[in-house]
Amino acid sequence: MPLGIKAAQGFDDPHEPESWGAGLELIEEQILTRAPDVARFPQPLRALTRLTARSTTLSRQGARVLRYRF
Repeated sequence: MPLGIKAAQGFDDPHEPESWGAGLELIEEQILTRAPDVARFPQPLRALTRLTARSTTLSRQGARVLRYRF
């Protein structure tokens, strides 16, 4: 079985992958409910996403977009 993250699994600390390889560095963490792309969601989903984004607790439980660099 290959190493890595399996579907529907993640990690709690976005800096964890930095320990997997030398030179890997987290450069951006964005909470999906607050991403600019939300404006392109269909209206019902956009409204739900905007409501969720108002709660720090709820929005942090959602997906995050992480960007790394080597």
